[in-house]
Amino acid sequence: MKKLFLFLLLSVIASSVLAEPPAVYPKARYYKDKGLLTMEYNKRVFMTAQVPPGEELVTRSTSDGCFISTPLFEQFYLAADKEMKAVVTFDLPGEAICMKPKRSGDNQAVLGQVGHPLIYGVNGIYSLTDDLMIDWTDADWKWQGERFEISTNGNYVAKLEVDLKKGPWLVNIRPLYYKEHLGYRYYEPWNFRPQTQPIAGWCSWLAYYKDISEKLILEVADVLTNKFLPYGLDYLQIDDGYQDQTFGITKDKTLSESWLTPIDGFPNGITSTAKLIAKKGLKPGVWMNTDIRTYDPPEGAKDVIFKNPDGRSMYAAWLSYANDCTDESLDITLAPLWAKLAEAGYVYIKIDALRHTCFDALGNAVSKGYITMEEARKRLRRLFEVAREKAGKDTFLLSCWGTFTENIGLVDASRISTDTNPNWERLLLQQYELARFWPLQRIIYQLDPDHICARAQANWARATLSTVSLCGGLFMISDPIQSYDERLTRTIQKVLPNLPTYPAETAPIDFSAPAYASHIWTGRDSKENPIDDSLSGVFPGQDQPSPFGTLWSYHIDCQAGRWSVLQRNALWKLPEAEIKIKDLGLDPKEEYLVFDSWKGKFLGSVKETIKLPAMRTGDSLTFVLRKKTGLPQIIGTSRHIAGGFVELEKEEWIDNDLFHIVTKEQPELWTVFIYLPEGYETFSAANLFTFPVEVVKTGTNVAELRIKGAADVQINFNPDAKTESSSK
Repeated sequence: MKKLFLFLLLSVIASSVLAEPPAVYPKARYYKDKGLLTMEYNKRVFMTAQVPPGEELVTRSTSDGCFISTPLFEQFYLAADKEMKAVVTFDLPGEAICMKPKRSGDNQAVLGQVGHPLIYGVNGIYSLTDDLMIDWTDADWKWQGERFEISTNGNYVAKLEVDLKKGPWLVNIRPLYYKEHLGYRYYEPWNFRPQTQPIAGWCSWLAYYKDISEKLILEVADVLTNKFLPYGLDYLQIDDGYQDQTFGITKDKTLSESWLTPIDGFPNGITSTAKLIAKKGLKPGVWMNTDIRTYDPPEGAKDVIFKNPDGRSMYAAWLSYANDCTDESLDITLAPLWAKLAEAGYVYIKIDALRHTCFDALGNAVSKGYITMEEARKRLRRLFEVAREKAGKDTFLLSCWGTFTENIGLVDASRISTDTNPNWERLLLQQYELARFWPLQRIIYQLDPDHICARAQANWARATLSTVSLCGGLFMISDPIQSYDERLTRTIQKVLPNLPTYPAETAPIDFSAPAYASHIWTGRDSKENPIDDSLSGVFPGQDQPSPFGTLWSYHIDCQAGRWSVLQRNALWKLPEAEIKIKDLGLDPKEEYLVFDSWKGKFLGSVKETIKLPAMRTGDSLTFVLRKKTGLPQIIGTSRHIAGGFVELEKEEWIDNDLFHIVTKEQPELWTVFIYLPEGYETFSAANLFTFPVEVVKTGTNVAELRIKGAADVQINFNPDAKTESSSK
């Protein structure tokens, strides 16, 4: 009976693990009488090309162009003896996004996306479900439509029009793209995808370091609840300082017991603090690390640390005693701690010192010949497996710090940047590392640039807050609560919540730029060595107007419409620049209205190029760009720098006279800015909600819809229409 039960249990577990998509080449077939070419992969037609029936096409259907077997690379081509149009349709199961098959360079924006827009010039599609990368080149083409459509069977569908000619249109197909082509061998999105909901919160470490108490944490909770919770910041993470600093294994305490033993500042223990934080309406988070600082186990107990042949503990930098991470050792040491933290109600667990466990402990043991490299990797992987098993599938796990292959498919976020502080060299690297590791964002895991010191110099803080918010990185501010005066509070509110952004470009990570800050900042307080001189010549492309990492373009697709957000960060002093619109992922044939989100100002319109001002080190700008329609249209809001994603529900026209705007309720008096073309200066407004609104013309081309709460407003631009005004 027991064997039968075990067999059934294993069968259930096996059935819950989905099959890996095969790394086999797709097959093409052309039906000349229908003018239809189909391409099949994994027993599904995922691509079709429609041309006029009866036309001759030059193509192939066998594997003669399969250049690489592992990782599999398949190149397909399509050409015609005469010029003709082909409508190509991609029909992918699960979720898919636009993806450029290479990184942006100098004077090109790093591309991101919210929703599922089809982005001008982005010549690739990536299946988030199957880890399938498809890209194309060598023919003129354009998207049909502005976004992916979702079919009745849930597939993501995108269409483009291709100009066929004698020269071939090339299509590159790479199954298991992140897993095999980029080398993230544990990546299996068909079984596990990291939590994608943006995380915004506060962390105690850079605010108070170890000088914390339950009383202080609850005072912080009150401030967060009052100032930031209504805007989307809802996590409070307790860092180092809640535990006895000599935590470890002794004759009368296990490792987990030593971590959780009450101390003076936390008289009821850290487990009770989680419940008190939750009562404030916040989600409790907690820090722990993998170190063992005291090691005096009971006689006869199993050793859980690395030891040298002479019986002494093996040295590992930054660790007191190095956990050997065998299955039994993990069961004795870290597994009970993770389980108890989760049971206490901590829904966010930050696991620290992993870099030292990986390189200084396991790596050192490999160097000494105690274990093999493969065994070290197996043990590190097992550490993350145990963390996920004991913390639970819904607990948000942050791996800190370093990007590990072994944590993929088990953690939700990974820290990518060096330790931060309020100085510019650290804030600069937070922003640069987000650009460097951008292809991983929300695909492998969420990117954590380390805590944000919002109390830094005002322009530095605004640049960092803006970047982390728009790119959707972990947004964890870490300041003493007295830092949150009216100015700083308003700045933080304007970037909350952070966005659920994905990359729109991919490639292997480039490590040709510095990843550590201290050596680039010698003499920062010296008048003889100001900031700009200190940073000169450190990063690639600094002789360009907008080097890599200083320019971003986020393409937003939501119920309220399609637009983009341009961000320029002066990581170092930047000159004036004229950027091509196409290098922002925008159609150069279109005209775009430009709105400065931070200044709340309409800047006019641009076409083909956009001029950006010279900027001092640490400055930033955020512009919202919307395609000009010829009708009144929203150009931005005062609520959030993203220009409407957070606060707008709908923007539509009814019979070309009635402009209908629906918003989400917001915790402040806020403004929607509306562009007025010539001939639309006269209007009246009616709010269908009970909240008060006011529509006021404030400039030649701008009207302001001022809202307290939410609005369902109809603005009538026909002066003869009898629409009752409700502007009070």
